Amino acid sequence: MIKSIELILKKNLLRIKLVVHTLIDLITYYLLPAQPLDLKSRDGKKVVLFLGDNLQARIPRMAKWIQRESDYQCYLMVGEGKGYKIFNTEIFQDVFSFRTSWDLKRKLKGLKNVDIIHAFTIPSYQIKLAIDFARAPVIMDMQDMYISYFGLNTPKLYMRLDLPNEAYSIRHAAGLVSQSVELFNACKEYQIKDRPPVLFFPVYADEDYMVTPESVPSMDEIHIVYAGSIAGSFQDNQHFGSMKMFWLIDAFTRQNIHFHIYPSPNMRFGDMILAEYKEIAEKNPFFHVHKSVPQNQLATELSQYHFGLLPFFLVDTSRSANKLGRGSSQKLYNYIEAGIPVIISEDLAFQSWMARRHGAGVEIKKEDIQVIREMIEKLDYAGIRQEILDQRHKIGIGANIPRLIHFYEQARQKFSPSEVKHND
Repeated sequence: MIKSIELILKKNLLRIKLVVHTLIDLITYYLLPAQPLDLKSRDGKKVVLFLGDNLQARIPRMAKWIQRESDYQCYLMVGEGKGYKIFNTEIFQDVFSFRTSWDLKRKLKGLKNVDIIHAFTIPSYQIKLAIDFARAPVIMDMQDMYISYFGLNTPKLYMRLDLPNEAYSIRHAAGLVSQSVELFNACKEYQIKDRPPVLFFPVYADEDYMVTPESVPSMDEIHIVYAGSIAGSFQDNQHFGSMKMFWLIDAFTRQNIHFHIYPSPNMRFGDMILAEYKEIAEKNPFFHVHKSVPQNQLATELSQYHFGLLPFFLVDTSRSANKLGRGSSQKLYNYIEAGIPVIISEDLAFQSWMARRHGAGVEIKKEDIQVIREMIEKLDYAGIRQEILDQRHKIGIGANIPRLIHFYEQARQKFSPSEVKHND
């Protein structure tokens, strides 16, 4: 109860801060000229600006390979105070931030010498603003979409406010990069029949981070690892139920299985959430909470365990089947980079298909967790690990980045500056 009250207070303080900054930036927008931001390359290279409210792990990976395999230089513009510095942002030529939509609008109007904007969800308000105000073609990159969570009648106000931006961006972007099959449901929900060109471009594994273990670890003790966001007991089940790991801790402990968690470094209210789990870990010898690890070190860290885990089930949440079944995440590809198989929920249909297609997936129902040790002991573990190592080169980002570069070029060829609306 105390933590629930603390969470409400923290959320309201953030809302008050946002309102104050929004008022200041709105006045600044109308009283002052656009803020000049010239990204012209000194080397004569083309420029791609990555734009998003919250930086996601896949974006620096993409930027690294784009710069390595093409004549583009990459810049980043991201929401202020959103913890983007925890990622490998040194790959970008420069990093800029914005604190509100009005601040972003002012900067977009002053933006010069950008050849393409690669804008990523969620949310989508910044993509709409880029389409309307930036003099460059805007690619909308979708790994996560609000429409997938609860549909058009979402109970979450912040989602309802952004759904029109999401629909607008899908309709008016110069091109759509789809990391999974969420887009198909989105077009159905929004009744979009004539959409822009689409590039299917899964999250992919990074060849630079792929680990080849020297040997198969002993199965005398079984170790399962999860890397990603988790939820606390004080958060609502409607949205966060499937991210609460307490039942997993109990189930694994009963079977003498070691369970390791590497929390996402950018979880909101992470200190409050981790305090609960660390308290359990102090008393439970089979449960271990580790420090967050940067993406360029994560695969090496994960490779010491037997299995990765994606334990999200529909019965634990009010999120729609479209969110779980059609979406994707970086976690799956982190496990593949580590060369370890992933125990994955059957409700994660797209991710399970990707994992099993490349030899990395052990698909389960929720009730299977209660007998997971017995299931593991029946597996040809060495054979599964070898199949992952043999197959994973097919889903490397380096091998596929030329497809994204070609998509950029097609969007640039079709773009006309007259398309920019400059709506206030």
